[in-house]
Amino acid sequence: MKIYLSKSNKAAFSLVAKLREELTNNKIEISEYEGGKYDFDKLSDGIKLIFIITHPEGNESIPNIAYFGRGIYSEYIKSSENNVPAYLYDGEYCFQIIRSKLMNQNDYMFKWAKIQLNNTPLTVEQVLTLDNGENM
Repeated sequence: MKIYLSKSNKAAFSLVAKLREELTNNKIEISEYEGGKYDFDKLSDGIKLIFIITHPEGNESIPNIAYFGRGIYSEYIKSSENNVPAYLYDGEYCFQIIRSKLMNQNDYMFKWAKIQLNNTPLTVEQVLTLDNGENM
């Protein structure tokens, strides 16, 4: 299975490393933006899921609300166009993204868009099982 890892430039390295390790341990191929010219084709080349790690301040005190910067929002929208399920990863659990709304287009790093999350916490392994076709 191939997933896309979308991450804020401000995301904690340890959080990104933890998710990469969990995915690698499950023999998941990871695609992600690695700098240079941006290529949206990476989001449509056999991607089955997108995992998102947002800005450290991107999670509200309200459990099912979070914020994306411009880059992550663009990746999320592109994955949505391809019917790829998207999950926000908080270091312990994943929450499926239900919908998004543009907020402040002057704040490209942090509050470009507001997202609503499903309140049901899932582990990475649960998400992989749900979305790899075994239980569909």
